[in-house]
Amino acid sequence: YYELRPDYAQLNHAFEWAIAHDLALAFGLAAKSANLQAGFNLVRDSHTWAVHLVAAARRTGDDQIIGAAFGTLGNAHARMATLPDEPDTPGQSRRARLFDALAAYDEALKHRRPEVVPLDDAMTLGNVAISLCQIANISGEDRRGRLAEALRCAYTALAVFVQMEHGPYIRQTVGLLRGIRVAAGELFAELWAELAVGEPPEWLADGGPD
Repeated sequence: YYELRPDYAQLNHAFEWAIAHDLALAFGLAAKSANLQAGFNLVRDSHTWAVHLVAAARRTGDDQIIGAAFGTLGNAHARMATLPDEPDTPGQSRRARLFDALAAYDEALKHRRPEVVPLDDAMTLGNVAISLCQIANISGEDRRGRLAEALRCAYTALAVFVQMEHGPYIRQTVGLLRGIRVAAGELFAELWAELAVGEPPEWLADGGPD
């Protein structure tokens, strides 16, 4: 990424052109630049790009494109949540940014149809679960409720990844579920029972290897 830093101004100009003339290219640039922007403390730029994507997507009237844009915005809010709190600026705390991420992911799920883009839908559910786990760790939050919803989202996402035989996302979501198990502690058995899906798999029940 460091080799690309000198060309960042041109990349920014390319995005500005794409958002006006080639929305698919703009989506691609945003996705491929996210790690670069995070690595150089440019997550605010990433967020600005995502806001522009949502505005452009809305103009298309296409639900799938709008859903994709909100998914990108959710990811941008989640990256913003890694920045220090700004106590003098409303809406710029870690908590507020995480809730902004959740709201964007919810919008993405409203616009996307799982039967059309099952993988994208499941990926968004996984991101929701991650945000909920982070919110659960914030003082004063409903830890049990957040973890219960995170468990439901992660389990639903895993079922899709397994059905699609998507190995990398299966492994990622298995790790997420194990993290929820550890975070829930003694509550986990109770939270799992609320899913009403039978006994947990052995790798989750005992925390052992696959």
